[in-house]
Amino acid sequence: MKERGRIMHHMCKRVFIVGIFSAIMILSAHPSNAQSNPSAESCIDLGMIDVQCFNCATGEYLGKINVQAAYDDWNKDCLPSKDQARSRCSNAYGIPLNDVGMKWQYRIGLTDWKNYSPRNNCPCAQW
Repeated sequence: MKERGRIMHHMCKRVFIVGIFSAIMILSAHPSNAQSNPSAESCIDLGMIDVQCFNCATGEYLGKINVQAAYDDWNKDCLPSKDQARSRCSNAYGIPLNDVGMKWQYRIGLTDWKNYSPRNNCPCAQW
């Protein structure tokens, strides 16, 4: 009886150690998921991004457009051409290009990314 108890004790310790080791391996295999930054690969994986359009002159929310996500190396963001998106908002909602404000968000890994444009004179587009 004592022998059987000792065997069970050793088996439980081994299972516990293997479980801890497995958990460490799984967590260390994907360290970037906790805080993932935009990259060419992660932006492409997003597909389309919803861009909310605003009229900065009136503060009015106009609606949204969909833009293909791609990496913008200069801004380190997944909205590749803010000028093109601004032009699409202007055309879609019939407002002057200079009055267009935009904001967008997406998730990479466990990180939510939010951005807006222009950076000044359009508080309605800020998060």
